[in-house]
Amino acid sequence: MTSYQQHAPDGKKNGDLFRAYNDDRDATSQDTLYATSNGVPMPHPYEVQRVGENGPLLLQDFHLVDLLSHFDRERIPERVVHAKGGGAHGYYETTDPLDDICLADIFSEKGKKCPITVRFSTVGGESGSHDCARDPRGFSV
Repeated sequence: MTSYQQHAPDGKKNGDLFRAYNDDRDATSQDTLYATSNGVPMPHPYEVQRVGENGPLLLQDFHLVDLLSHFDRERIPERVVHAKGGGAHGYYETTDPLDDICLADIFSEKGKKCPITVRFSTVGGESGSHDCARDPRGFSV
């Protein structure tokens, strides 16, 4: 008895865990977990068509060509804008009351304090951008 026959629920070669090839070929989209990019059910997504057991791959295997084309055309995203920079934590203290032009309580009287976090960042430009281009900067409170 082979090792996979021992692990099959009924002890047979085509047990519940190891369905027959014909069952997989006739499986519906509800029976399979994988599908190609155009929605065709794929019961064995990691198998490929070959000439013989160890022969070369066949280009008629559209699932393999589909997987390779997605991998080959994958776009590596640019870095996140404003990812580089520096920051600081501290306190803001009102030195001159602004109650005549602002309704926020923190600006109503002299000496009020509140915790604050500030971030300064550079954009840096995309891949292939000119080195002499102006470098915009970001500021956040």
